[in-house]
Amino acid sequence: RSAEDEKNAIKFTASEKFSAFLAAIVHDYGHPGVTNNFLMNTQDQLWIRYNGTSVLESMHCAESMRLLLSDQYMFIPPAKVEGDLQKYDVHSKVVALVLSTDMTRHVEITAVMRAKLATGSYSMMNKEDRLLTLQMFIKMADISNPARQWTTYVKWAKCVMREFYAQGDREKAGKLAVSTFMDRQNSDGC
Repeated sequence: RSAEDEKNAIKFTASEKFSAFLAAIVHDYGHPGVTNNFLMNTQDQLWIRYNGTSVLESMHCAESMRLLLSDQYMFIPPAKVEGDLQKYDVHSKVVALVLSTDMTRHVEITAVMRAKLATGSYSMMNKEDRLLTLQMFIKMADISNPARQWTTYVKWAKCVMREFYAQGDREKAGKLAVSTFMDRQNSDGC
């Protein structure tokens, strides 16, 4: 990188960096091992509490923030630290990032990024575009298992398969339609 490029590079703020790392850490906190659709089909209390919208992602945010903001932990500072690092700023960014991991929003978020890049309207000078970039980063990390080393990929894929099949078993037991990829009797060789 040239000195000129380095001088002109827009860097993420301390709040954005901290929020991204925190969101990555908590994005699946308290995950019950079932999908949002399962929660809807069983009329689970989580589905009711979060009004059927990004149910698991909303729960991950709420439960992790409840813990991190408690007097016992007070993980997020209540006052300014390192410039713009404030708890409400961090909270709103973490929520936006974790909610973006809901796969029902995948097409929407990637389409916004594609459109901005195609029209040349994307700019790291823009606060919303920096948040969009962080959303893309967490989305890529969340679904990156196939890009890992083969042994790591296989290990995680087996864990996911166990989770999926366990949900399929619960759906069968509850006389519900078994979700795609979750029927251990119809695994297509998996």
